[in-house]
Amino acid sequence: MSVSSAVVALIAVVLAALALLCLLGGLIWLIVAIAARRRKVGPVILLSISGAVFLGSFAVFGGMFLRAYFLPPVSTWVETQEEPERATPAPDAESLPPAPEEEGSNDLPGESASPELPAADENAQALQMALSYLDALPFSYTGLISQLEYEGFSTAASTYAADNCGADWSEQALLAAQSYLESLPFSASGLKNQLEFEGYTTEQAAYAVTNCGADWNEQAARKAQDYLDTTPYSRQELIDQLMFEGFTAEQSEYGVSQAGL
Repeated sequence: MSVSSAVVALIAVVLAALALLCLLGGLIWLIVAIAARRRKVGPVILLSISGAVFLGSFAVFGGMFLRAYFLPPVSTWVETQEEPERATPAPDAESLPPAPEEEGSNDLPGESASPELPAADENAQALQMALSYLDALPFSYTGLISQLEYEGFSTAASTYAADNCGADWSEQALLAAQSYLESLPFSASGLKNQLEFEGYTTEQAAYAVTNCGADWNEQAARKAQDYLDTTPYSRQELIDQLMFEGFTAEQSEYGVSQAGL
């Protein structure tokens, strides 16, 4: 129904209600007037009774018209209420399509998806890393094997790399000796012991000490000065300390004299 049709219908209903109420009011007035005439009731009381009855009738019939024409039936109101939203049930797991299997899904728990490297590949990688280390630092044979094992290579692969890297271990010892002497003073015997501690053989360490070009007297003087920079010494105490470090008596006396004692 359009808006104009609804307005026309509403006006018609109101007019009909008013006509019915006026007719009812007149009838009530006539009944009350006849009753009042018989009982000789005054005009004021007559008007009061008539007005009360008319207003009461107006209210009753007006409510009935409003209920009939403006309020829908209770059953209709109940049916038009929105039903609460119902939660959509989760799909059954059996109805879902199976997930595609990824590669490597058959691996046992704890196993890596990629297999371990073959021995040949591990050897090649260990050798490559060994060469990289030797380009940067001097290593002894055993020291290089230990470093490669620390990096995760097997003992066999680490040994293969040390055997096939082409290093001259005596030259590696010499490089290590020169590196030590650039930072710290050493006696000949002290340097030899340090190289052996690093894994060089006795022959390799002796080669390095012989060919490093160190002036052991100057090394004793540097060592003496290092001691005096931290602790006070008498001349004899410092000579004894230098001899304990592996310097000869002549080297120790020279070093103490150069240090000013």
